[in-house]
Amino acid sequence: MKLLRTKILNWRDTALLKWSALFLGIAIGAYFHEYVAKYGWVIVISALLLALRPGSGYWKD
Repeated sequence: MKLLRTKILNWRDTALLKWSALFLGIAIGAYFHEYVAKYGWVIVISALLLALRPGSGYWKD
């Protein structure tokens, strides 16, 4: 397994990675803002689910 390798993602994987990064940023921002903090776990779970497919495609040999 190569740790650092070049991988070309299709449009779906790129979009899912973008949305997961956005939701993870919102979750980090929730630490500083009380209104969003109520939904922090929902945002973190959404980020992990959206990053699952691109992540598994990257690590697949």
